[in-house]
Amino acid sequence: MAKQIPTREEIIRAWKKADTESAEPLGAKDIAVAMGISPYWIWKRFAGKSVTDMKRQHGIRLSPQEVHRSDDDLLSMLDKVVSARKSIPGWIVLQEETGIHESAWKKRLGGRKGCSKEDVYRKYEEWLRANRPDSPNLGIVTRLLQGPSEPEKTPAVGTSPDARQRRTVTYQKTEGRVYGRPLHFGNMTYEPTNEQGVIFLFGMASRHLGFDSIEYLGPDFPDCEGKRRISGRQQLQHVKIEFEFRSASYDHDPKGCDVIVCWEHNWKECPLEVFELKKEVKRLREVPEFKP
Repeated sequence: MAKQIPTREEIIRAWKKADTESAEPLGAKDIAVAMGISPYWIWKRFAGKSVTDMKRQHGIRLSPQEVHRSDDDLLSMLDKVVSARKSIPGWIVLQEETGIHESAWKKRLGGRKGCSKEDVYRKYEEWLRANRPDSPNLGIVTRLLQGPSEPEKTPAVGTSPDARQRRTVTYQKTEGRVYGRPLHFGNMTYEPTNEQGVIFLFGMASRHLGFDSIEYLGPDFPDCEGKRRISGRQQLQHVKIEFEFRSASYDHDPKGCDVIVCWEHNWKECPLEVFELKKEVKRLREVPEFKP
């Protein structure tokens, strides 16, 4: 006998009970496992209303990914990291300190995923001038935006060796191109380290992942639209796709997207279907007919 699908009210009751017994906020997948149902049915029951709104309404704790942060909140978090380190942090350090991925900083403060670091920090500089004009961090970010200072000129002939040694300027490379581990999949040599790498890898493997056609790629949300084969049928289904390096960087309304394509899936309570390319690549290597 098929298991009866719970009602919305039964799901809410189960979620509230589990939330009081858990040390951490719980996502839809956690509740689905506890109730012995597919996560699909939870999102189906709340199709007309977001789960986040439901959790707020019933006093259920939100996960970090569900907490809305204003630009001012983000800039305050950035300011704390800069203050603690007394320097401009790299993206990896910033993510470790705040839990917010590079792409989210760029989209929210820089205006687009592919913006430069300077675009993000111009917003930060403006915020400091308006809110904390006496902060020492203003000098730190201004130096970043102005670029490195001019190296000192070569000492004139006759200058003593000691003087030349004192005037030597040493530059240490703090940022540069970063490569992933060796991948050698198709003509992609290294693992992706950013969203652009995910898009390229998906392009090579998309047909073998069941996507028969890609009809749109662009900077607007969602990143991609196309047609996917319906399993067991000779039919195609229109899907909206968002690319992320890690799935937890997704920061849009789930109703506007069908699939997240990422390199690493680290969002436990993700309400959307996820294609984790790190796993898909391993699977496709074992498919004899696969030739990217």
